[in-house]
Amino acid sequence: SIYGDVRLGVTAYNESNDGNGVDLDIDNNASRLGITGGVSEGNLSARFVYERGLENDGGSGAEGIRDSYVSLTHTGMGTLSAGRMSTSYKKPGVAMDPLYDTGISGFNGTNAACAPAPCTPVKFNGGASHGLSNFTNGWTDGSIQYVSPNMGGLTINGGAYIDDSATETTKGDRHSYGLGAAFTTGGMTVGLQTLLLGDNPAVTNTPGEGEAYRLHANYAASNGMKIGGSFELLDIES
Repeated sequence: SIYGDVRLGVTAYNESNDGNGVDLDIDNNASRLGITGGVSEGNLSARFVYERGLENDGGSGAEGIRDSYVSLTHTGMGTLSAGRMSTSYKKPGVAMDPLYDTGISGFNGTNAACAPAPCTPVKFNGGASHGLSNFTNGWTDGSIQYVSPNMGGLTINGGAYIDDSATETTKGDRHSYGLGAAFTTGGMTVGLQTLLLGDNPAVTNTPGEGEAYRLHANYAASNGMKIGGSFELLDIES
């Protein structure tokens, strides 16, 4: 099936405070176009996803690839995915951020303000809003991720993020790894996600070797109200 989401953001600003009135800027706001499909047989199913940004305010008509992966799921064994995708560390941040992929914040968690004047406001590219690290943005090439089936409310996940430039003669571990778990009961979910980043980290938006930890929790009430939180501890060599 083919799916898409076309978004435009309209910004009103006075670039230089010169009294010439308000300027209007119309920008792409994380538009995307994708194709997905799959097959299933008994307890086994396979799926593919290909999604890329969609340019709708000028340019070539297509922006960078977002998702490009295949997955294999067995109802009793879990899901194995490979390709370019969001890390398991990123997903809880996306789920709890009501402003994710909106014009409130740019791709790096910055809004449209700019200084000093005159300058051009930041283009709205979507992404996480303030308070979440940059690991909540972007998609990672060379990802291999596993998510267990639901075991009485508990799910476990693991991932390897491969650096294609690594060779047998390369010193150090240039790959990166992730591990996490979440437990859901009723409307309450709590979980922990970790990233172990190698010498030349393959995970997108990583400035250097190190570790990242995310403790997250959220509650969804039966009336539709949701509340959530995320605490991150980052130890990164810049």
